[in-house]
Amino acid sequence: MYLVLLIFPFVSYYLYHNKIEIIMNIIKLYECCNRRYLRHIQHILSSKGEISEIFMNYKPSNINDVLKCKPDDCIEILWRGRYSAIYMGAYVDYDCPFESCSEKKNILYATLHKNGTTEDVTEYIERYSGPIGDFFKHNRRIINRPSKFMYKSSNGKYGLMLETHDDYITVMNSTGDEMELRL
Repeated sequence: MYLVLLIFPFVSYYLYHNKIEIIMNIIKLYECCNRRYLRHIQHILSSKGEISEIFMNYKPSNINDVLKCKPDDCIEILWRGRYSAIYMGAYVDYDCPFESCSEKKNILYATLHKNGTTEDVTEYIERYSGPIGDFFKHNRRIINRPSKFMYKSSNGKYGLMLETHDDYITVMNSTGDEMELRL
């Protein structure tokens, strides 16, 4: 756009003499720039490395709050709307911890047993499991541990899945192994 405004005075002189040819050259220049540079920049800006949601101390938050966090604050970032990573305030990493999202499901089912009731939490446990199903164990900054797992309960409030020692999560992974996650 600015390029067009900068060359407008020069083009206006020639426009009087050869209107169609000049207009076509401007369109060709725009298309060339759009194809080579602008689309690439738009792809980078709308990259899938975006942060979808942020929670600070188990409450919905934003990036400005996280920038002011204390070292002992618990920060959860939902990357690309697919995987959640939990950090301590002193170790928050703003770079996406994985390169691509996997279409494969790592968790077949997950059931939360809390206060004598059961609730399906497969979607949440799948988020915490990461692209390869190892709960980001390869990344030392991320602390995806059952004691920090959060979910949105049936009453619409966010809270910890495991609050007492009686609470547990039954999980079956993609290989068919069943395990219990406890505090």
